[in-house]
Amino acid sequence: MTATATVVALLKNNSDQLTNIAATNIHAYSISAADWTDDAPLILVTDIGRSVSLYGNDNVGRELEEIQIQLYYPANYTGDMDIIESALITVLRANKYYCSSNAGHVMTPDTKNILNTLKFKHTK
Repeated sequence: MTATATVVALLKNNSDQLTNIAATNIHAYSISAADWTDDAPLILVTDIGRSVSLYGNDNVGRELEEIQIQLYYPANYTGDMDIIESALITVLRANKYYCSSNAGHVMTPDTKNILNTLKFKHTK
């Protein structure tokens, strides 16, 4: 299973702990036009990369996976984005995914959504 598939399944299985995020709004790799919504946040999970280390006896002893989570908020979103992102980080941290980057909120020029990108590392 890819790191993206693992994280999407993890988030969907714990969607009751995510603030204002429905399991149906959590996506892997892309968001189809039919799934875009103007009234709720969306999550997009993608792989960044994987590196290996701790070789021994011709075996890999450790893999470091990196994933990216993009949160898309409607342009007129009035909810608390920090609460949503904090809950997401808490769920992932409880499963040993650690946030390594929080890009901050920006307005996308094409869709006019508010976007934040979080990056996580996980040792496998």
